[in-house]
Amino acid sequence: MANTLLLFIGLWLNVLMVKPETASQKSLFKMTEKHFGSNAELVQIPNNNGTPLQGELYQIKGGSTKGYGYIGKANGRGHQFTISALFSTNGKIIELKVTEYTSTYGTEVCNTAWLKRFRGKGAESLTLGVDVEAISGATISSTGLVAKLNEIGKKLKKL
Repeated sequence: MANTLLLFIGLWLNVLMVKPETASQKSLFKMTEKHFGSNAELVQIPNNNGTPLQGELYQIKGGSTKGYGYIGKANGRGHQFTISALFSTNGKIIELKVTEYTSTYGTEVCNTAWLKRFRGKGAESLTLGVDVEAISGATISSTGLVAKLNEIGKKLKKL
């Protein structure tokens, strides 16, 4: 009976805990390990509470909630691109990466030096041109990225 219960719990935890499969998930796992240590766990948050959010939202655990992770799409010029983001428990951006960008327009949004400027900013109230400047050649993509970060920040405030 005890072995059956342990097996059931193990299978249940396997369903909740994410194993990296995509480049974006691998990126988020690396960021999580870098900032929270190798013992931190990513547990996907079901998208059924409060405001729906397109993408994958994760709680980063290690005894208690250490932060949040997100993988999803932001709007560019006639296309969408994929981002991976790490947030503190109070909704501040810890790290942000563009993990998939297929368009030939606006690739400047992938610039890591520019993305570093988001660190420490509150995700629910970013204003392009005030908190972070738009990037020349990627105005539409940077606008889409800021809109997505604000959407994520509003969702995090409700958790």
